[in-house]
Amino acid sequence: MELKIDLLKGRGKSRLRIVFGVLCILLSGAWLIVGILEKESELLFLWILQGLLFTLMGIVHLMEGLGYSLGSYFGRAFVLINSEVISLKTNIYGKGQCVNWSEINSMNYQLNKFNIQKTDNTTVSISLVELDYLSVQEVKKTIYSIAEEKNIQIT
Repeated sequence: MELKIDLLKGRGKSRLRIVFGVLCILLSGAWLIVGILEKESELLFLWILQGLLFTLMGIVHLMEGLGYSLGSYFGRAFVLINSEVISLKTNIYGKGQCVNWSEINSMNYQLNKFNIQKTDNTTVSISLVELDYLSVQEVKKTIYSIAEEKNIQIT
């Protein structure tokens, strides 16, 4: 049994975010026009900067609304559980957790967390807090199934 979940997978299209993105881009254009027509030159830089920030915010919302995940350009977030390894990286900035099944002596499941006793008497904690409910259930089911195959006790 194997479980692969890409946590950065696009959530699908969102009309609200598309509309909000287009509105931000239109507002930034109007903001820039008003800033250029303003006669005070010392404030022109601030008007242009604010207009560019509105444009950037509009582009981000538009891309996310169209189903593209911007986080995937900066890193990876995934769950990989197979017969050799339990590997989990829940966000693009965090450090991943990885434990080989051959190093596991026993496991203990507590609320959204697996405490793993390794063969060298160290304990590793794999937290599932950042996963949604359905992903946690899939992870639990897969780990229980593979642990049963490998005769690893889970309490």
